[in-house]
Amino acid sequence: MKNEVYNALVDGHTKRRRAMSQKKGDEYANDDDRLMNFKRNAASLGVLPELILMVYAEKHFGSIQHYVKKGCLFEDPEMTEPIVGRIYDLQNYMDLLIALLEERHKEAPKE
Repeated sequence: MKNEVYNALVDGHTKRRRAMSQKKGDEYANDDDRLMNFKRNAASLGVLPELILMVYAEKHFGSIQHYVKKGCLFEDPEMTEPIVGRIYDLQNYMDLLIALLEERHKEAPKE
């Protein structure tokens, strides 16, 4: 794939992924704090928000792994949503993890 084709592909997917992030983030956070879903569940279970995020991300990674192991079928009847959506979700979770870590380290006491 030529560089210009690749760059256009990434730009297009990035726009769609960010739109998905915005839509799902508003729904899941149900709060002005985009990270509230992770914080709320973490508090309920007595774990770190980052752990909650990793559990959610692992679900998508597992689906992607399954898809690749099956041979990257264009139409996989076992998949409940398109693979690109799973990839977007996983990428969005990594952005959210960066946000959680930024917040944690910003609030961490400096020695």
